[in-house]
Amino acid sequence: MKIPRQKLQFLIILLLTIIFTISCKKDRLNPLDPKNPNSNVGILPPPDVTVSLDFRTVILSWDLIPNAVSYRVFRDDENIVTVDTNCFENKTVEVNKQYKYQVNSVHESGLGGHLSTPVYAVPKDLIWEFNDAGNSYSSPAIGDNDDVYVCGNGYLYALSQNGKEQWNYYIDDYIGVTPVISDDNTTIYILNKDYLYALSAGGSLKWKQELSCSYRRYLSIANDGMIYIPLYDTLVALNTDGTLMWKCTLPGIYSKSTSIGAEGTIFVNPRSYSRIYALNPDGTIKWLSNPAELSGIISNAFAIDDEEILYFISWLDYTSPALISVDGNTGNIRWTFNLGSGSYINEEPNIVIGANGTIYTTSSYGLCSITKSGTLRWKVRYGGYVYGTPVVGQNGTIYVTGGGYLYAINPDSTLNWSYHGLKGEDRNQPPVIANGKIYIQTNIGLYAIQAYGELENASWPCFQHDAKHSGRK
Repeated sequence: MKIPRQKLQFLIILLLTIIFTISCKKDRLNPLDPKNPNSNVGILPPPDVTVSLDFRTVILSWDLIPNAVSYRVFRDDENIVTVDTNCFENKTVEVNKQYKYQVNSVHESGLGGHLSTPVYAVPKDLIWEFNDAGNSYSSPAIGDNDDVYVCGNGYLYALSQNGKEQWNYYIDDYIGVTPVISDDNTTIYILNKDYLYALSAGGSLKWKQELSCSYRRYLSIANDGMIYIPLYDTLVALNTDGTLMWKCTLPGIYSKSTSIGAEGTIFVNPRSYSRIYALNPDGTIKWLSNPAELSGIISNAFAIDDEEILYFISWLDYTSPALISVDGNTGNIRWTFNLGSGSYINEEPNIVIGANGTIYTTSSYGLCSITKSGTLRWKVRYGGYVYGTPVVGQNGTIYVTGGGYLYAINPDSTLNWSYHGLKGEDRNQPPVIANGKIYIQTNIGLYAIQAYGELENASWPCFQHDAKHSGRK
């Protein structure tokens, strides 16, 4: 039977269409699809995508890839953004939800390579809280092994990085002093009004030394492990085994704290006597400041910058709080910056120093940023008063508390984020940053809140210099 010509043409076209369709489907996926095995145009994916967390933010970073003009970021298999840098901050996330992230490199032709190995992140704000650490106006100390040491209700508590209690040791009914950790993480020092206690990392008593000082003295530890403690008008130096090395009488200063410079000089805070003492490591006096240049109460510990310049707050004439800068090599005053005559200020504000020597403290103005030459950069206050000592984190973010809030403030004074959930009073407990968390103690308990990175790599980024509270440059 003869097939009509028109029908034959139709069958031929249909057959060719089927053949063409099959050949197109075979191993031919969208060349822009990173899951297409043939999409690789000789450009590699980022080999090591790293993920870190800030407050309700996932931060991705990776190495630059040769010949890549941009990078596609995939979240849960969906391309959410294309960037021309090797980092991305994903702020549109839900708390406590797990996300999968991958990145691929894009060639100038517009074709992309394979996807990177997946990384996962769970954004959080409050990570954990420990409610037994109440009734204490102190700050937690964090060891290199991520252990957390905090005082509360008469005890020293050792917590794991997830907030679980490992052990506790009873000291007395009220401990108002911050624990200090030795450089090798083997000893935790805690001071009460009668004794200095040295505890092992496992919670056993190594030794205790009777001192008879008073509450809220702050010790410091030198590079060689020597321990310095101010006792009214005397500075005591102890060996690592608790034996007395030397003591030096400093008439009338009623000191509460010491700070140690880069060369080992010990600077003694003269709380009620307007004369700063600088001592050598052997206890001999290096210099005395001129008492005529200072008056009032020096209410906080010294912060020390990279040029051995001291910064502290003094109540000039007992009425006006001022930030003072003193040359640590000579004792000469460099400049004075008034923080608000007759206005409210935290009883014991502390100074911290960020990148480029920028100084931060709190006053009735709120958080103040002051240059190393003594001029105001900015002052800002979000919500009510900010009472506490600030702390400077990675990328220069400044954290400060007040009125139940934790504020994360950018170096240009803009608000990055805030967390409202701190219970109890948080006026004098300086926060600490370690292991991607910011630790804040109130008189109710200890909070661990998500923060990006570590302490800022600066000369004095937090109270007592570091997370171990060595008090040493």
